[in-house]
Amino acid sequence: MNIVVAPVLGEVEFRVVYALWQAMAKFLGPPNRGVLRGAMKQGQLLVARCGALVGGFIHFHLRRDGVVTIYDVAVSPLVRRQGIGKMLVETVAALSPVGKVKLKCTTTNPANLFYKRCGFTLLGTEPSTNTTLNVWERTQDAHANHP
Repeated sequence: MNIVVAPVLGEVEFRVVYALWQAMAKFLGPPNRGVLRGAMKQGQLLVARCGALVGGFIHFHLRRDGVVTIYDVAVSPLVRRQGIGKMLVETVAALSPVGKVKLKCTTTNPANLFYKRCGFTLLGTEPSTNTTLNVWERTQDAHANHP
């Protein structure tokens, strides 16, 4: 399968991303059109195109200090277990001029295992409204030593 990671193109892809976020709201929280549109305008919302299908998306921010913060990653159930999530993470990680990516994820989210497999290190936990978050970080040096 040919997979291309690129910025969201137009309203149709935006609606697909929004629908995927709605389907994953249990893990991502409720979708926010304004936040997604802002990220799209800033080039900080990418999709993985699997032929004509939008197979997944990643919402991130490249901070002024060069660190990439990942806010949301989702892959369609139709194309899971094919490396799409990892491809999305690798694409945004490559944007960090300092080689560092950070994210937070609820402790009960199955995605924690995915982040560990992608070479992230669990730095600790922090309280949040009604839950606890895992704080993850990946540096280029640590990732180079991770298969």
